[in-house]
Amino acid sequence: MPSVLAVALAGSPAAAQSPTDSMRGAGQTSYRPAPAKAADSFVPPKDKVGRESSECSKLEKRRDEFLKANKKYFACLDSQNSTNRTRPEHRTGKSMRETLSADASISSIDELQHYCLNDPEEWKTFRDEACHWDLGLNWDIRDARTGALAGEVSLETFHYIFLANGSTNFSEQVWVHSASHWGKGSTAFYDISFTCLGDCRPTTEDGIAPTLATTDADGTWYFVSDLPTESYGRGQTYMQMSMTNADPNVLPGSAFIMSDAKIRCDTLVRHLQVPGCVFPNYVPTVSFSTSGLYPNVAQHIKDAQAAGRPGKPGVRPLHRLIDEYLQKKNRDTACPTSGPNVLPTAPDGSCDEYPFASTQEGAYTGDGVYSRRDVPLIENVAHGRDGVNRDFYVPNRIIHGDAFWVDIDGSGGSGGGPTPPDTQAPIIICPPEVTSTSITPALGQPETSDNADTSVTVTNNAPATFPYGTTIVTWRAVDDSGNEAICAQTVNIRYKFTGFYLGGNYIGDWDQAIQTAPYTLSFSFRVADYADTVISDLSVVTSVTWDASGATIGTPTFNAATGRIELSTWVPKAFNDQTRTLTVSLSDGSRHSVSIEFSTV
Repeated sequence: MPSVLAVALAGSPAAAQSPTDSMRGAGQTSYRPAPAKAADSFVPPKDKVGRESSECSKLEKRRDEFLKANKKYFACLDSQNSTNRTRPEHRTGKSMRETLSADASISSIDELQHYCLNDPEEWKTFRDEACHWDLGLNWDIRDARTGALAGEVSLETFHYIFLANGSTNFSEQVWVHSASHWGKGSTAFYDISFTCLGDCRPTTEDGIAPTLATTDADGTWYFVSDLPTESYGRGQTYMQMSMTNADPNVLPGSAFIMSDAKIRCDTLVRHLQVPGCVFPNYVPTVSFSTSGLYPNVAQHIKDAQAAGRPGKPGVRPLHRLIDEYLQKKNRDTACPTSGPNVLPTAPDGSCDEYPFASTQEGAYTGDGVYSRRDVPLIENVAHGRDGVNRDFYVPNRIIHGDAFWVDIDGSGGSGGGPTPPDTQAPIIICPPEVTSTSITPALGQPETSDNADTSVTVTNNAPATFPYGTTIVTWRAVDDSGNEAICAQTVNIRYKFTGFYLGGNYIGDWDQAIQTAPYTLSFSFRVADYADTVISDLSVVTSVTWDASGATIGTPTFNAATGRIELSTWVPKAFNDQTRTLTVSLSDGSRHSVSIEFSTV
């Protein structure tokens, strides 16, 4: 196996340093809490991606269809992960745990590997990296005639995503381990590709070519988030796995599996004029010691938390405040420089407030309950400038609203959760505009993702049957916390239009007429509804115009014998030696044009 990751930094295809070392930075503290976990197993949006795309329970209902296509077997994903049925089996020598543990390149992420390999099926994230050990990729090869099991491929995957503080490039590596196979599963091939949903796009890959299901494989995919200055975007990777077979009688299967690791890239961090990406669901911890660089400030924080002030890991987090005016209001409320509420300090002392003035829980912006204490001025300044801002806010890309913990002396417990209340709306991208002659058109499905929740409820207000004309369909995405996002899709329902006839001859949308104007032309055209029923109501024609002045246009009439709407138009001599266009507008909002080239005889 190759090294664990060749991450793309600043456009480079690889970086030599260890992912773990490169992301710690001099400002990071040694204390590191457990990684964040997803609250529930992933249930992907049905409209976009999900394992149900080739679920056996769904494909079982289509067996007759497969037989008509001359496919005696079909590949499907056993989403139930059934283990109680009797079958012959060939199991490989090593498990995924043994395979990865034996790989020396994994030692650079042994801390994260420990969490993932000892607690499979859930994504684990730190601020800058995430991993997932998936045991559930069990592919069945079933007999389309009887539904009986004819073979199986059981795969395990290990995903590792690495982000970069200094670039909006990020990458995902996946190892695939063939855990067992038998029957027609022994001649199956799998192929994997990745893409990104949201404000990101794939760039390059060192991917997995179609590989026999009895062998292991690995590959790396690279992505980038293109962001303007002073902005942020969110993204989420998802994997497509295709299962084909050397036996042409086996119908291939395909599954889409989205990661639970939501990514945020931004260009917003102050004092750091470079972009970067983080996993925002992971709540980072800043740690101080009462015997460290800032002993007096640390003791103050420890006492304040003991008295019920927020920030202690696992209790109630603090949230970043960017607004400098409100930060000053927080300082002035807790530590005024004049008036009766001034805190007496030693000659070399200063007023230290907690919660920090740079948080939404500060003395003014919070609940009004705060703590303050006289601490040495030099220590107070250094703690805020270096301990909090330089060594924590910046490397962890803590932007406005981000939650974080403050741990003193390592006694705060686990800092990876609980996750603070979710107030971020989902991302929803509507399907493209639809134009159709059907009154029940296929609208497609929107792309959705969310910063916190693994499932998003998607609804729309589309009617059962659409009227002719233009309808705006509103799509809504609602996450588990009730946050809502909407987008609009345009749906155009059009009548069937046959093209133009000139005289009795069909000309479509162009003709050459050799004549000397003035001249009277007789046009006709057929309009029908979705069922191909001819429209005789002349109100369907809303206007008829030439692209030049001087012509006159008669009143349209309906010819029952031909089933066409007819109209006559007189054109002036000025049209000679020109190409002019006649346009008919219909009540459905459509416009149909025919161009006529006039030539002098």
